[in-house]
Amino acid sequence: MKPPIRTRRWAVFISGRGSNLQALLDQLIDVDIRWVLSSKASAPGLLRARRQGIAATVLPKKIDWAELDRELRRRGIEAIFLAGFMKIIPEDFVRAWAGRMLNVHPSLLPQYPGLNALEKSYDDNAPMGVTVHVVTPEMDAGPQVFQRRALPAGAKAAGVSAREAQVRISRAEQRLVREAVRKWR
Repeated sequence: MKPPIRTRRWAVFISGRGSNLQALLDQLIDVDIRWVLSSKASAPGLLRARRQGIAATVLPKKIDWAELDRELRRRGIEAIFLAGFMKIIPEDFVRAWAGRMLNVHPSLLPQYPGLNALEKSYDDNAPMGVTVHVVTPEMDAGPQVFQRRALPAGAKAAGVSAREAQVRISRAEQRLVREAVRKWR
């Protein structure tokens, strides 16, 4: 058995089912996840984290970002991964974690930033893929650190269903988030 490769101590922010979180949990020998935070109490990712013995917290509707920053530091968190976190993060918080916060986005940025990126790229018959980027105050505009194409231009016209495109993007996200936390230092 290979010795573990320890990365930074991560906090993972989620909002939904936690499939990207699960991709990280599947490789805990290489990824040091210390805390999972969710904007939704019903997020299955919370249960996934707790089953692995990782602290999991539901964020309040009105987040005290300064207090959250202090708590992250108190817990020794060194980096944050936004894995499907669907809240806008205030500029002060982003600046406090400058260079230490990554986001996964379901498009080949800079194309299709913001919400509904997958749907927009599919409807436009554009190349589809995933980007992991450093979070900056401008939405989905930070430096790209990893990018992977999942479907070529014209997939919709070639008969790839919207559901199949979504599945391929999800798989590409899971591969890319694992690669990102292992390699990004």
